[in-house]
Amino acid sequence: MKTNTKNILQLLLGLLIYLSYFFSYIFNENSIGSGGYDGDLTWIWSNFEIFKSNNLLEAIKDENFFGNRTPLFYIIHIYLNPFIDDIDSYRLSVFVFFIISPIILYFTLRNYFPKDNTFTLFVISSLLLLSPFFRSSSVWAQEINYGILSLIITFFYYIKFKHIRSFFNLFFIILFSSLCVYFDQKLLIVPLFCFYNIILDNKLNFRFKLISTFLYCIFALPFVYLISVWGGIVPSLTQQSNFHSFNSYENFNFHFYHIGYAATIIALYLVPLIILKNKISFENIFNFLKKNYLIIFLPIIIYIFLYIIFGWYDLLLSKQFLDQSGKSYGLGFINKLGIIFFNDLSLRKAFTYFSFFGSWLIIIYAVRTMTTSWFIIIYFFFISLILLPIMQEYFDPYIFLLSLLMGSDSNYNFSFNRTIIASLFFITALSFAINYY
Repeated sequence: MKTNTKNILQLLLGLLIYLSYFFSYIFNENSIGSGGYDGDLTWIWSNFEIFKSNNLLEAIKDENFFGNRTPLFYIIHIYLNPFIDDIDSYRLSVFVFFIISPIILYFTLRNYFPKDNTFTLFVISSLLLLSPFFRSSSVWAQEINYGILSLIITFFYYIKFKHIRSFFNLFFIILFSSLCVYFDQKLLIVPLFCFYNIILDNKLNFRFKLISTFLYCIFALPFVYLISVWGGIVPSLTQQSNFHSFNSYENFNFHFYHIGYAATIIALYLVPLIILKNKISFENIFNFLKKNYLIIFLPIIIYIFLYIIFGWYDLLLSKQFLDQSGKSYGLGFINKLGIIFFNDLSLRKAFTYFSFFGSWLIIIYAVRTMTTSWFIIIYFFFISLILLPIMQEYFDPYIFLLSLLMGSDSNYNFSFNRTIIASLFFITALSFAINYY
Protein backbone atom coordinates (compact mmCIF):
# COMPACT_ATOMS: atom_id res chain seq x y z
CA MET A 1 0.00 0.00 0.00
CA LYS A 2 1.33 3.44 -0.93
CA THR A 3 2.42 5.84 1.79
CA ASN A 4 -0.13 8.50 0.81
CA THR A 5 -2.97 5.97 1.03
CA LYS A 6 -1.79 4.83 4.47
CA ASN A 7 -1.61 8.43 5.66
CA ILE A 8 -5.15 9.14 4.45
CA LEU A 9 -6.47 6.00 6.14
CA GLN A 10 -4.75 6.90 9.41
CA LEU A 11 -6.09 10.44 9.22
CA LEU A 12 -9.62 9.09 8.67
CA LEU A 13 -9.25 6.63 11.54
CA GLY A 14 -8.09 9.37 13.91
CA LEU A 15 -10.94 11.67 12.85
CA LEU A 16 -13.45 8.85 13.35
CA ILE A 17 -12.12 8.32 16.87
CA TYR A 18 -12.56 12.04 17.58
CA LEU A 19 -16.06 11.86 16.09
CA SER A 20 -16.91 8.91 18.35
CA TYR A 21 -15.85 11.04 21.32
CA PHE A 22 -18.47 13.67 20.44
CA PHE A 23 -21.11 11.00 19.88
CA SER A 24 -20.36 9.68 23.38
CA TYR A 25 -21.73 12.94 24.79
CA ILE A 26 -24.75 13.04 22.47
CA PHE A 27 -25.76 9.52 23.54
CA ASN A 28 -24.81 9.98 27.23
CA GLU A 29 -22.35 7.11 27.04
CA ASN A 30 -21.62 5.28 30.29
CA SER A 31 -18.76 2.84 29.80
CA ILE A 32 -17.56 2.67 33.41
CA GLY A 33 -20.72 2.08 35.42
CA SER A 34 -20.40 5.24 37.53
CA GLY A 35 -21.75 7.56 34.84
CA GLY A 36 -25.26 8.93 34.60
CA TYR A 37 -27.08 11.54 36.62
CA ASP A 38 -27.48 9.01 39.44
CA GLY A 39 -23.81 7.99 39.38
CA ASP A 40 -20.74 9.75 40.80
CA LEU A 41 -22.06 13.04 39.47
CA THR A 42 -24.55 12.98 42.36
CA TRP A 43 -21.98 13.35 45.13
CA ILE A 44 -19.73 15.55 42.97
CA TRP A 45 -22.61 18.02 42.56
CA SER A 46 -23.31 17.82 46.31
CA ASN A 47 -19.69 18.77 46.94
CA PHE A 48 -20.08 21.76 44.64
CA GLU A 49 -23.02 22.92 46.75
CA ILE A 50 -20.80 22.69 49.85
CA PHE A 51 -18.14 24.87 48.23
CA LYS A 52 -20.73 27.34 46.91
CA SER A 53 -22.33 27.86 50.33
CA ASN A 54 -19.15 27.93 52.47
CA ASN A 55 -15.79 29.61 52.38
CA LEU A 56 -12.84 27.47 51.26
CA LEU A 57 -11.60 26.38 54.72
CA GLU A 58 -15.11 25.57 55.95
CA ALA A 59 -15.84 23.54 52.82
CA ILE A 60 -12.66 21.48 53.17
CA LYS A 61 -13.54 20.64 56.78
CA ASP A 62 -17.26 20.03 56.10
CA GLU A 63 -18.33 16.64 57.44
CA ASN A 64 -20.37 15.97 54.28
CA PHE A 65 -17.48 16.57 51.88
CA PHE A 66 -16.91 13.23 50.12
CA GLY A 67 -14.39 12.10 47.52
CA ASN A 68 -11.12 10.36 46.87
CA ARG A 69 -9.18 13.44 45.80
CA THR A 70 -8.19 16.89 47.04
CA PRO A 71 -10.54 19.91 46.74
CA LEU A 72 -8.50 21.47 43.90
CA PHE A 73 -11.00 20.12 41.37
CA TYR A 74 -13.84 22.00 43.09
CA ILE A 75 -11.83 25.15 43.69
CA ILE A 76 -10.99 25.47 39.99
CA HIS A 77 -14.61 25.13 38.90
CA ILE A 78 -16.08 27.36 41.59
CA TYR A 79 -13.71 30.21 40.77
CA LEU A 80 -12.98 29.71 37.07
CA ASN A 81 -15.89 27.92 35.42
CA PRO A 82 -18.74 30.32 34.53
CA PHE A 83 -21.05 27.35 33.77
CA ILE A 84 -21.00 25.85 37.26
CA ASP A 85 -24.55 26.90 38.21
CA ASP A 86 -26.29 24.49 35.84
CA ILE A 87 -25.42 20.79 35.82
CA ASP A 88 -25.83 20.31 32.06
CA SER A 89 -23.84 23.43 31.21
CA TYR A 90 -21.18 22.24 33.60
CA ARG A 91 -21.08 18.81 31.93
CA LEU A 92 -20.76 20.33 28.46
CA SER A 93 -18.00 22.75 29.52
CA VAL A 94 -15.94 19.89 30.97
CA PHE A 95 -16.54 17.65 27.95
CA VAL A 96 -15.44 20.32 25.46
CA PHE A 97 -12.43 21.31 27.55
CA PHE A 98 -10.92 17.82 27.61
CA ILE A 99 -10.69 17.55 23.85
CA ILE A 100 -7.34 19.32 24.36
CA SER A 101 -5.90 16.22 26.08
CA PRO A 102 -5.22 14.07 22.97
CA ILE A 103 -4.07 17.21 21.12
CA ILE A 104 -1.41 17.95 23.76
CA LEU A 105 -0.55 14.24 23.79
CA TYR A 106 0.02 14.41 20.04
CA PHE A 107 2.55 17.24 20.39
CA THR A 108 4.20 15.41 23.28
CA LEU A 109 4.62 12.31 21.11
CA ARG A 110 5.93 14.49 18.26
CA ASN A 111 8.70 15.71 20.57
CA TYR A 112 9.42 12.21 21.90
CA PHE A 113 9.31 10.41 18.54
CA PRO A 114 10.38 13.10 16.03
CA LYS A 115 11.29 10.60 13.31
CA ASP A 116 7.94 8.83 13.26
CA ASN A 117 5.10 9.41 10.83
CA THR A 118 2.90 12.37 11.79
CA PHE A 119 -0.33 10.58 10.85
CA THR A 120 0.65 7.52 12.88
CA LEU A 121 1.29 9.65 15.96
CA PHE A 122 -2.06 11.37 15.39
CA VAL A 123 -3.81 7.98 15.61
CA ILE A 124 -1.82 6.88 18.67
CA SER A 125 -2.59 10.12 20.51
CA SER A 126 -6.29 9.75 19.64
CA LEU A 127 -6.35 6.33 21.35
CA LEU A 128 -6.77 8.25 24.61
CA LEU A 129 -10.32 9.04 23.42
CA LEU A 130 -11.04 5.28 23.36
CA SER A 131 -10.27 4.89 27.05
CA PRO A 132 -13.59 4.08 28.78
CA PHE A 133 -12.60 6.05 31.85
CA PHE A 134 -11.40 9.10 29.96
CA ARG A 135 -14.55 9.16 27.81
CA SER A 136 -17.11 8.65 30.56
CA SER A 137 -15.30 11.04 32.88
CA SER A 138 -15.56 13.66 30.14
CA VAL A 139 -19.21 12.90 29.39
CA TRP A 140 -20.23 12.94 33.06
CA ALA A 141 -17.78 15.63 34.23
CA GLN A 142 -16.02 13.46 36.77
CA GLU A 143 -12.65 14.02 38.40
CA ILE A 144 -10.32 11.51 36.70
CA ASN A 145 -9.31 13.46 33.59
CA TYR A 146 -7.65 16.36 35.39
CA GLY A 147 -4.90 14.04 36.59
CA ILE A 148 -4.57 12.55 33.11
CA LEU A 149 -4.19 15.99 31.53
CA SER A 150 -1.64 17.06 34.16
CA LEU A 151 0.32 13.86 33.46
CA ILE A 152 0.42 14.59 29.73
CA ILE A 153 1.47 18.23 30.22
CA THR A 154 4.18 17.14 32.66
CA PHE A 155 5.80 14.93 30.04
CA PHE A 156 5.35 17.55 27.35
CA TYR A 157 7.69 19.79 29.36
CA TYR A 158 9.84 16.88 30.58
CA ILE A 159 10.70 15.92 27.00
CA LYS A 160 11.28 19.59 26.08
CA PHE A 161 13.59 19.93 29.09
CA LYS A 162 15.77 17.10 27.77
CA HIS A 163 16.53 19.29 24.75
CA ILE A 164 16.32 22.78 26.25
CA ARG A 165 17.44 22.85 29.89
CA SER A 166 15.73 26.07 30.86
CA PHE A 167 14.24 27.07 34.18
CA PHE A 168 10.94 27.69 32.36
CA ASN A 169 10.63 24.04 31.30
CA LEU A 170 11.83 22.80 34.69
CA PHE A 171 9.28 24.91 36.55
CA PHE A 172 6.37 23.51 34.54
CA ILE A 173 7.60 19.94 35.03
CA ILE A 174 7.52 20.49 38.79
CA LEU A 175 4.22 22.39 38.74
CA PHE A 176 2.23 19.91 36.66
CA SER A 177 3.77 16.79 38.19
CA SER A 178 2.74 18.19 41.60
CA LEU A 179 -0.76 18.92 40.28
CA CYS A 180 -0.99 15.25 39.28
CA VAL A 181 -1.11 14.34 42.98
CA TYR A 182 -3.68 17.01 43.80
CA PHE A 183 -5.96 15.70 41.07
CA ASP A 184 -5.30 12.02 41.79
CA GLN A 185 -3.12 10.77 44.66
CA LYS A 186 -2.35 7.58 42.74
CA LEU A 187 -0.30 9.72 40.35
CA LEU A 188 2.37 10.28 42.99
CA ILE A 189 4.47 8.15 40.63
CA VAL A 190 4.79 11.15 38.27
CA PRO A 191 6.56 13.61 40.63
CA LEU A 192 8.60 10.71 42.06
CA PHE A 193 9.83 9.86 38.56
CA CYS A 194 10.54 13.49 37.65
CA PHE A 195 12.30 14.35 40.90
CA TYR A 196 14.42 11.19 40.75
CA ASN A 197 15.58 11.95 37.21
CA ILE A 198 16.23 15.62 37.96
CA ILE A 199 18.37 14.84 41.02
CA LEU A 200 20.37 12.11 39.26
CA ASP A 201 20.88 14.06 36.04
CA ASN A 202 24.65 14.52 35.78
CA LYS A 203 24.23 17.19 33.11
CA LEU A 204 22.13 19.38 35.39
CA ASN A 205 23.92 21.86 37.65
CA PHE A 206 23.45 21.92 41.41
CA ARG A 207 21.43 25.16 41.35
CA PHE A 208 18.68 23.55 39.25
CA LYS A 209 18.56 20.56 41.59
CA LEU A 210 18.33 22.77 44.66
CA ILE A 211 15.54 24.88 43.11
CA SER A 212 13.69 21.69 42.13
CA THR A 213 13.82 20.35 45.69
CA PHE A 214 12.65 23.68 47.08
CA LEU A 215 9.73 23.96 44.63
CA TYR A 216 8.55 20.40 45.24
CA CYS A 217 8.55 21.11 48.99
CA ILE A 218 6.58 24.33 48.47
CA PHE A 219 4.00 22.66 46.22
CA ALA A 220 3.62 19.83 48.75
CA LEU A 221 2.65 22.15 51.63
CA PRO A 222 -1.10 22.44 50.78
CA PHE A 223 -1.33 18.64 50.70
CA VAL A 224 0.44 18.40 54.06
CA TYR A 225 -2.17 20.82 55.40
CA LEU A 226 -5.01 18.66 54.05
CA ILE A 227 -3.55 15.57 55.74
CA SER A 228 -3.37 17.46 59.03
CA VAL A 229 -7.01 18.57 58.69
CA TRP A 230 -8.43 15.23 57.53
CA GLY A 231 -6.11 12.88 59.40
CA GLY A 232 -5.48 11.14 56.08
CA ILE A 233 -5.18 11.68 52.35
CA VAL A 234 -8.96 11.82 51.73
CA PRO A 235 -11.83 13.58 53.55
CA SER A 236 -13.07 12.11 56.83
CA LEU A 237 -16.36 10.90 55.33
CA THR A 238 -14.47 8.94 52.67
CA GLN A 239 -12.27 7.37 55.34
CA GLN A 240 -15.37 6.22 57.22
CA SER A 241 -17.06 4.93 54.07
CA ASN A 242 -14.02 3.01 52.85
CA PHE A 243 -12.17 2.05 56.00
CA HIS A 244 -10.64 -1.02 54.33
CA SER A 245 -8.42 1.17 52.14
CA PHE A 246 -5.16 2.57 53.48
CA ASN A 247 -6.22 6.20 53.25
CA SER A 248 -5.59 7.48 56.77
CA TYR A 249 -3.55 6.95 59.93
CA GLU A 250 -6.17 4.56 61.31
CA ASN A 251 -7.00 2.61 58.16
CA PHE A 252 -4.03 0.37 57.47
CA ASN A 253 -4.75 -2.75 55.42
CA PHE A 254 -2.89 -4.77 52.80
CA HIS A 255 -4.95 -6.82 50.34
CA PHE A 256 -2.54 -9.35 48.85
CA TYR A 257 -5.38 -11.08 47.00
CA HIS A 258 -5.56 -8.03 44.69
CA ILE A 259 -2.16 -8.54 43.05
CA GLY A 260 -3.44 -11.18 40.61
CA TYR A 261 -6.30 -8.97 39.45
CA ALA A 262 -3.96 -5.99 39.23
CA ALA A 263 -1.71 -8.08 36.97
CA THR A 264 -4.62 -8.82 34.62
CA ILE A 265 -5.55 -5.14 34.30
CA ILE A 266 -1.93 -4.02 33.87
CA ALA A 267 -1.37 -6.69 31.22
CA LEU A 268 -4.48 -5.57 29.33
CA TYR A 269 -3.05 -2.08 28.78
CA LEU A 270 0.41 -3.41 27.98
CA VAL A 271 -0.89 -5.52 25.07
CA PRO A 272 -1.32 -2.59 22.61
CA LEU A 273 2.11 -1.27 23.60
CA ILE A 274 3.66 -4.69 22.96
CA ILE A 275 1.94 -4.70 19.57
CA LEU A 276 3.35 -1.26 18.77
CA LYS A 277 6.89 -2.07 19.84
CA ASN A 278 7.71 -5.71 19.19
CA LYS A 279 7.78 -8.12 16.31
CA ILE A 280 5.83 -11.06 17.70
CA SER A 281 6.37 -14.56 16.32
CA PHE A 282 6.24 -18.11 17.68
CA GLU A 283 10.04 -18.26 17.53
CA ASN A 284 10.41 -15.05 19.59
CA ILE A 285 7.88 -16.27 22.16
CA PHE A 286 9.62 -19.66 22.47
CA ASN A 287 13.03 -18.01 22.94
CA PHE A 288 11.54 -15.62 25.50
CA LEU A 289 10.03 -18.50 27.53
CA LYS A 290 13.28 -20.45 27.33
CA LYS A 291 15.39 -17.54 28.62
CA ASN A 292 12.96 -16.35 31.33
CA TYR A 293 11.25 -19.52 32.55
CA LEU A 294 12.26 -19.08 36.20
CA ILE A 295 10.98 -15.51 36.63
CA ILE A 296 7.84 -16.42 34.69
CA PHE A 297 6.83 -19.68 36.33
CA LEU A 298 8.15 -19.60 39.90
CA PRO A 299 6.57 -16.37 41.28
CA ILE A 300 3.14 -16.87 39.72
CA ILE A 301 2.92 -20.55 40.71
CA ILE A 302 3.76 -19.64 44.31
CA TYR A 303 1.18 -16.82 44.24
CA ILE A 304 -1.60 -19.03 42.84
CA PHE A 305 -0.71 -21.70 45.43
CA LEU A 306 -1.12 -19.11 48.21
CA TYR A 307 -4.38 -17.95 46.61
CA ILE A 308 -5.78 -21.48 46.85
CA ILE A 309 -4.36 -22.31 50.31
CA PHE A 310 -5.66 -19.13 51.97
CA GLY A 311 -8.99 -19.23 50.10
CA TRP A 312 -8.53 -15.69 48.80
CA TYR A 313 -11.03 -16.14 45.97
CA ASP A 314 -13.83 -17.05 48.40
CA LEU A 315 -12.73 -14.19 50.66
CA LEU A 316 -13.15 -11.74 47.80
CA LEU A 317 -16.61 -13.17 47.05
CA SER A 318 -17.62 -12.29 50.61
CA LYS A 319 -16.41 -8.71 49.99
CA GLN A 320 -18.11 -8.42 46.60
CA PHE A 321 -19.38 -4.93 45.76
CA LEU A 322 -22.60 -4.53 43.82
CA ASP A 323 -23.99 -1.48 42.03
CA GLN A 324 -27.62 -0.36 42.05
CA SER A 325 -28.50 -2.82 39.28
CA GLY A 326 -26.99 -5.72 41.19
CA LYS A 327 -23.93 -6.07 38.94
CA SER A 328 -20.54 -6.78 40.46
CA TYR A 329 -18.00 -3.98 40.30
CA GLY A 330 -14.33 -3.91 41.12
CA LEU A 331 -11.54 -6.43 40.32
CA GLY A 332 -11.42 -5.44 36.67
CA PHE A 333 -12.46 -7.09 33.44
CA ILE A 334 -11.33 -10.64 34.26
CA ASN A 335 -13.76 -10.85 37.17
CA LYS A 336 -16.58 -9.68 34.89
CA LEU A 337 -15.64 -12.13 32.13
CA GLY A 338 -15.53 -14.97 34.64
CA ILE A 339 -19.03 -14.13 35.86
CA ILE A 340 -20.35 -13.85 32.28
CA PHE A 341 -18.79 -17.05 30.91
CA PHE A 342 -18.90 -19.45 33.86
CA ASN A 343 -21.76 -20.27 36.19
CA ASP A 344 -19.76 -23.03 37.82
CA LEU A 345 -17.56 -21.58 40.58
CA SER A 346 -14.74 -24.09 40.04
CA LEU A 347 -14.49 -23.19 36.34
CA ARG A 348 -14.56 -19.51 37.21
CA LYS A 349 -11.70 -19.99 39.65
CA ALA A 350 -9.68 -21.95 37.08
CA PHE A 351 -10.28 -19.21 34.50
CA THR A 352 -9.14 -16.58 37.01
CA TYR A 353 -5.94 -18.44 37.94
CA PHE A 354 -5.12 -19.07 34.28
CA SER A 355 -5.63 -15.34 33.63
CA PHE A 356 -3.24 -14.49 36.48
CA PHE A 357 -0.59 -16.69 34.87
CA GLY A 358 -1.10 -15.32 31.35
CA SER A 359 -1.03 -11.75 32.62
CA TRP A 360 2.22 -12.29 34.52
CA LEU A 361 3.75 -13.68 31.34
CA ILE A 362 2.70 -10.55 29.43
CA ILE A 363 4.10 -8.27 32.14
CA ILE A 364 7.48 -10.05 32.18
CA TYR A 365 7.62 -9.89 28.39
CA ALA A 366 6.81 -6.17 28.44
CA VAL A 367 9.51 -5.46 31.03
CA ARG A 368 12.11 -7.58 29.25
CA THR A 369 11.45 -5.80 25.94
CA MET A 370 11.51 -2.39 27.68
CA THR A 371 7.88 -1.77 26.77
CA THR A 372 7.36 -0.78 30.40
CA SER A 373 9.50 -0.71 33.56
CA TRP A 374 9.57 -2.50 36.90
CA PHE A 375 9.13 0.90 38.55
CA ILE A 376 5.67 1.28 36.98
CA ILE A 377 4.68 -2.35 37.60
CA ILE A 378 5.75 -2.44 41.25
CA TYR A 379 4.14 0.94 41.94
CA PHE A 380 0.73 -0.17 40.65
CA PHE A 381 1.02 -3.52 42.41
CA PHE A 382 1.51 -1.54 45.62
CA ILE A 383 -1.53 0.60 44.80
CA SER A 384 -3.56 -2.61 44.46
CA LEU A 385 -2.48 -3.70 47.94
CA ILE A 386 -3.85 -0.65 49.75
CA LEU A 387 -7.18 -0.06 47.98
CA LEU A 388 -10.49 -1.87 48.31
CA PRO A 389 -12.21 -2.50 46.03
CA ILE A 390 -9.58 -2.46 43.30
CA MET A 391 -11.04 -0.79 40.22
CA GLN A 392 -10.04 -0.80 36.55
CA GLU A 393 -10.13 3.00 36.59
CA TYR A 394 -7.01 2.96 38.78
CA PHE A 395 -5.06 1.70 35.76
CA ASP A 396 -6.84 3.07 32.67
CA PRO A 397 -5.33 4.88 30.82
CA TYR A 398 -2.41 5.36 33.23
CA ILE A 399 -0.53 2.16 32.36
CA PHE A 400 -0.65 2.94 28.64
CA LEU A 401 0.38 6.59 29.04
CA LEU A 402 3.07 6.09 31.67
CA SER A 403 4.65 3.14 29.89
CA LEU A 404 4.71 5.13 26.64
CA LEU A 405 6.02 8.40 28.11
CA MET A 406 8.09 7.16 31.03
CA GLY A 407 9.94 4.50 29.06
CA SER A 408 13.71 4.25 29.20
CA ASP A 409 13.91 4.37 25.42
CA SER A 410 11.79 5.57 22.53
CA ASN A 411 12.46 2.57 20.30
CA TYR A 412 8.92 1.90 19.12
CA ASN A 413 7.95 0.61 15.71
CA PHE A 414 4.91 2.73 14.93
CA SER A 415 4.18 1.04 11.64
CA PHE A 416 0.86 1.36 9.83
CA ASN A 417 -0.21 -2.24 10.48
CA ARG A 418 0.71 -2.21 14.17
CA THR A 419 -1.06 1.09 14.74
CA ILE A 420 -4.24 -0.24 13.13
CA ILE A 421 -4.11 -3.43 15.23
CA ALA A 422 -3.55 -1.42 18.44
CA SER A 423 -6.50 0.81 17.51
CA LEU A 424 -8.73 -2.23 16.96
CA PHE A 425 -7.67 -3.51 20.37
CA PHE A 426 -8.81 -0.29 22.06
CA ILE A 427 -12.05 -0.23 20.05
CA THR A 428 -12.84 -3.81 21.09
CA ALA A 429 -12.14 -3.08 24.77
CA LEU A 430 -14.32 0.04 24.68
CA SER A 431 -17.14 -1.84 22.93
CA PHE A 432 -17.09 -4.50 25.64
CA ALA A 433 -17.23 -1.84 28.37
CA ILE A 434 -20.16 -0.01 26.73
CA ASN A 435 -22.03 -3.27 26.17
CA TYR A 436 -21.45 -4.45 29.73
CA TYR A 437 -22.68 -1.26 31.39
